[in-house]
Amino acid sequence: MTHKVPLSVVPRARILVVDDNPAIREVVVRGLEGLGFLVEEAADGRRALDMLAASSYDILIADIVMPHVDGVALAARAREVYPFLRIIVLSGYARERDRAQNSIALADKVLAKPFSLEELSLVVENVLKLCS
Repeated sequence: MTHKVPLSVVPRARILVVDDNPAIREVVVRGLEGLGFLVEEAADGRRALDMLAASSYDILIADIVMPHVDGVALAARAREVYPFLRIIVLSGYARERDRAQNSIALADKVLAKPFSLEELSLVVENVLKLCS
């Protein structure tokens, strides 16, 4: 006899959301939590690096334009230190999206702002498939 594990006890992906805009962070965090993900947040890349060192995450979602450590530097450092971490970069600027896409193995996906929660959810699910 096979036993199915109830969905409520299946572990969900842990996601770190990094954006210096609190309104965007709030929308992304609440949206992903509503989908059942375990989500933490940071206001800048420096704090995100500290959080990555202290805990384990499945996905990093980071804005590109941020103070202290920008999203490109954050993603590059995260990719170097945590090679299995999936990275989604958010950007409202075409030039910055190009910069992220052209960086070697920087992001698994670059998502243009503005985006809907439906688009974000689809991107997160597709990136998670890379983990399995």
